[in-house]
Amino acid sequence: MYNKLNFSIICSICVLAIASIVFINSNNTENEKTIQTSIDSNFNSTSSLNKLMEGNKKYVDATYNASIIDAKARESLLKNGQKPFAIVLTCSDSRVVPENIFYTGLGDIFVIRVAGNVVDESVIGSIEFGVDSLKIPLILVLGHEDCGAVYNSKSTDIKGSLGKLLNKIAPSYEKAKALGGSESEIIQRATDFNVENSMNIISENKVVKKYINGGVVDVIGGNYSLETGIVRLLN
Repeated sequence: MYNKLNFSIICSICVLAIASIVFINSNNTENEKTIQTSIDSNFNSTSSLNKLMEGNKKYVDATYNASIIDAKARESLLKNGQKPFAIVLTCSDSRVVPENIFYTGLGDIFVIRVAGNVVDESVIGSIEFGVDSLKIPLILVLGHEDCGAVYNSKSTDIKGSLGKLLNKIAPSYEKAKALGGSESEIIQRATDFNVENSMNIISENKVVKKYINGGVVDVIGGNYSLETGIVRLLN
């Protein structure tokens, strides 16, 4: 009877120990996956870029985004306001989702989406708000692989508002075409040239330029691979 009692106690202790280890490991794994919202964080352009690229590395191997999106986070953002650490201007393509690509949560990035990541008055106005009112230190223009807007910018048959949008991209396509190469190479270069064009327009904006000259805002470009999930920064 005594031996049976000891055996039962030992078994119970072992079960509790194993359960504790599993619980701790589970919490540690979840903590590694979770990105805290940046409401109380101070960022500069360098730390903002590092955070984006660290998030992208997690995204490449992730199966889901474990960032905080619960009621407490929403309540905090409503009460305390937003303080995103980066502006991301990218395409409206449904396969390009910046919040997932950079593994971020609520309140982390200020996203502007438009076909071909082109710049017009509404886009530049949104960027002005981001740098002037929200004091965001980093602006990322993100193009992507297999962009329909870039591909169709070579067409002169598309009219209306879409045609006007594509006309903003057409010079980048013609510049890439002049360098020769295969169609896929031309489209790849045109995508990068289009990103650079948007970067230049943003950088020359009066409001943004003031912050760039003050050393508190940087404008960078990148290209997202639909196949690998990796963001390649432009030189």
